[in-house]
Amino acid sequence: MEHRKWFKTLSDLRGKERSLLHGEYHTLSYATSALAYVRLWDQSDRFVVVVNWGSVPATLSLKSTDEAKLPTEAKVKLSTDPELVVESMVGLETITLGPGTGALLQFPFAP
Repeated sequence: MEHRKWFKTLSDLRGKERSLLHGEYHTLSYATSALAYVRLWDQSDRFVVVVNWGSVPATLSLKSTDEAKLPTEAKVKLSTDPELVVESMVGLETITLGPGTGALLQFPFAP
């Protein structure tokens, strides 16, 4: 996805999705050149953001926290990694990102 379109889509989502606009931030995994965190708000959809700013692929192990329980998979909402196809489902136990890529993953609130 072209970068301009990616940022425009992300900006539009941020204005519409409560978790992105008002949500709490909880780190799920981090490494020297990669990070994963979740944004959640009340009973709204949750979003996992994963980024790899390094020059080699990064594999992150995502772990639920007391505040943020993760399902086994989530839908790819946005991605700059060609391996993570938008609207596809990906497992959340571990995720691999190519160098210099990022993705926004979505999953529903579950009581």
